[in-house]
Amino acid sequence: MIYYLTAAARTAPMRLFLKDWGAPLRRHVRLLAYEDRPNAAALPDGTFLFADVDRLAPEPTTIAAELWDALAARGDRVRLLNRPGVSMRRFELLRTLRERGWNRFDVRRLSESDANLRFPVFLRDALEHRGALTPLLPDAATLHAAQAELRHAGRRDEELLIVEFADTIAPDGLYRKYAAMIVGERILAHHVMFGRAWEVKAPSLAEPAMIAENRAFQLANPHEERLRELFTLARIQWGRVDYAILDGQLQIWEINTNPTLLSAPRRYNAAQRPAKLWFADRVTAALLALDDRPARRAGWLARLFSS
Repeated sequence: MIYYLTAAARTAPMRLFLKDWGAPLRRHVRLLAYEDRPNAAALPDGTFLFADVDRLAPEPTTIAAELWDALAARGDRVRLLNRPGVSMRRFELLRTLRERGWNRFDVRRLSESDANLRFPVFLRDALEHRGALTPLLPDAATLHAAQAELRHAGRRDEELLIVEFADTIAPDGLYRKYAAMIVGERILAHHVMFGRAWEVKAPSLAEPAMIAENRAFQLANPHEERLRELFTLARIQWGRVDYAILDGQLQIWEINTNPTLLSAPRRYNAAQRPAKLWFADRVTAALLALDDRPARRAGWLARLFSS
C-alpha cells in the first residue's frame, strides 16, 4: 500500500488523478492528512509518500517529521519519500541553485537588502504555487510600492519572495515552461507549455507543431540526468520541477511536492490526449513500482516501460 500524505485541504491533485487517470492505482493508494495526526503504530508497513512538504506550516511539518521518524525506525520494512523539514523549500532551493551556478537569477526575502538586485523583479509567495503576485517591477521604487500594497492587503513579509526576472524567450518569440516528475528513482518528462507572455501558467497555446514538440520532449526525456542531480540536491523523491532553458542551461523555477498531475480528460483535445495518456500510464507504473508487492506487477511493468 502507498500512503499519500498531504495537508487536508490539498488532497485534490492525487484524488483527481486516481479518479480520472489512475484506475490501476485505486486499490494501492490511500490518502492521509497531516492534520489527522496519523498514528504510526496503527499503520502497516508500506510506502509513505510525504507530499506538500515544500509548503507545510510549522505545526504540520512537526507532525509529519515525527511520523517519518517513527516509521523510519522500521528500517527496510517501509519506503519513505520526501523527508519533512529536510527536503528543500523554494527559497533554499533557488538560493542554493544561484550559489552553485545553476540559475542565473537570484531570490531574496523581504528582510534582506535589495542592494545589487538585478531589475526587473517580481514578487511571489514563498510557499504557494500561484505564480507571480505582481507584474515585472522595473526599479526599487515600484518594488517598494508593490511591497506596501501587499502588506496593506494583509500579506506578511515572511510570506513573500523577491525574484529576479530571467528572460527565457526563444528566438521564435515563445516562452517554454518544461516540467518533469520524479517518482522514487524515476524521472519522467511531463510536458512543455508554450506562451507569448513571460509567465506560462497554463497551456494557452496548443498548435500542431507545439503538440509534436511536447511529444518529442516526453519520449526523449533530454534533461533526465541533470534533473536527477537536481532532485538529489533538493532531497526530493516525489514532485514536479518547473523550469526553462536559457542558453542551453536549465533555469529552475520551483519543485512542487504535491503537483497537479493532469487536468480532467475533457480539458484536452484529441491531438493532446496521446501524450496525456502516455504520462498517466508512466506515473501509474512508477507509483505501482513503489508498492510493497512488486512480484505481481513485474511482467506488466516490464512491458509498459519497454513500449
